Amino acid sequence: MKNFFGGSVRFCVQSNDINLLNRIRKFGIRDVEVEYEISFSTALKNAEIIKKYLPKGGYTAVENKNSFRVMNFFYTRKLVSVLTIVCLLGFIISTGFIFRVEVSGVEGRQREEVERFLRQSGFRQVMPKTVGFGEVSNQITTNFDFVAHTSSRIVGSTLHFRVYTVPTPKNTETGDIVSRHDAIVTSVVVASGTPLVNVGSIVHAGDILIQGTRAMGVVMGTVSFSDFGTDREEVLQRIITGSGIENFDKIEVFEIPSGLEVVASITKSIV
Repeated sequence: MKNFFGGSVRFCVQSNDINLLNRIRKFGIRDVEVEYEISFSTALKNAEIIKKYLPKGGYTAVENKNSFRVMNFFYTRKLVSVLTIVCLLGFIISTGFIFRVEVSGVEGRQREEVERFLRQSGFRQVMPKTVGFGEVSNQITTNFDFVAHTSSRIVGSTLHFRVYTVPTPKNTETGDIVSRHDAIVTSVVVASGTPLVNVGSIVHAGDILIQGTRAMGVVMGTVSFSDFGTDREEVLQRIITGSGIENFDKIEVFEIPSGLEVVASITKSIV
């Protein structure tokens, strides 16, 4: 095993001298072959000492340092090995924790109020990822008048809260809120006015989502962008350039007679 980690040397000595054979055995070498010559393997660290006992020019030596040099490095440096194992265990354990909490979508006093609420709710810089943060998102939406909707997700070791504030009406003539995209509705939050769509509704750009003279609210929906071509990456780049969106939730590729159809989807506010 030590030869495996530390490397070895294979000696072939052009001699069958019994005295030489006995001197070699003093090094604890067991796998000695004797026929017309003496052949044996030993640890790389013993090679230089053994060479002193061999007839000059009467032997050949082939070193085998093997491909496990990294393993040899750790094998011969116990402290480094222990520290490496501790670091790996620490990394594995840390992947199950949140080390940062971020809030976006609001600034100034409103952001300070949301961050204070999170601290009071027990959301600290270090906490396990198993904590239930979905309910807190609903509480943020309920407790603050300026919030229409809150989403949350974990990215790496960061817990991110995205706050959507109550928007001003999009149709200044009637006060109705209209859709800016063709989409499939995923959530409807109404601050004032009458919702005309439900979750699962298919809407088109210009459709009224919330009706009222001073309608306020947020409607989320899955928006899809598609294009055609023969190269997936080229088509996707055209979609990114045209939509202004770099990160999509889902990208699908369909084979069609003329090549490929790429469909990129994202869930976002459609008001």
